[in-house]
Amino acid sequence: MVALAKLAERVEAEIGRELEYVSGGATTSLLGVYHGYMPDKINMLRLGAGPLIGPLEDVRLCYNLEAMDELECPFVLKAEVIELKVKASYPQGELGVDAAGKKREYVDRGMRMRALLAIGRADYGDIDDLVPEMEGTTVIGASGDHTIVDVEDVKDTVKIGDIMTFRLKYSALLNLAESENVKKYEI
Repeated sequence: MVALAKLAERVEAEIGRELEYVSGGATTSLLGVYHGYMPDKINMLRLGAGPLIGPLEDVRLCYNLEAMDELECPFVLKAEVIELKVKASYPQGELGVDAAGKKREYVDRGMRMRALLAIGRADYGDIDDLVPEMEGTTVIGASGDHTIVDVEDVKDTVKIGDIMTFRLKYSALLNLAESENVKKYEI
């Protein structure tokens, strides 16, 4: 941000007037404001998802991470169970790549109850960006429009029509915000 402030001063000197706005930043720029090292020249700060992430401690954590995807955000995804079946936990036949071109590793855990949800990768991106709230569940796969969740170890019975809730990592939030197939509700 210091480099941006210096560049703005050079532009002002060149054009002979003060710039109305000097805009820049990112979520991690909140730390500069909080700790007092944000240059005064920056008068419009782009905060990205900072205000949505939560406490400043989480933003501080984000600053030290390679990617914001290590943080969960305060939004949730709710998806309907449209099918329940007991299926083998290990795929039969030759293993290929999934809808995202990744070759997944599977552990043979025998026959397991699986729930199929009415939402898929086209809406949220990567299954690793969904964090199930229901204890005993694991997201194990997805196609573009469906998600497969292992519900064998859930204490209560899962039924068709039930709604499963997931916390989201940052990438999932970005994808879901842009998905035309997902209804958004402000609570």
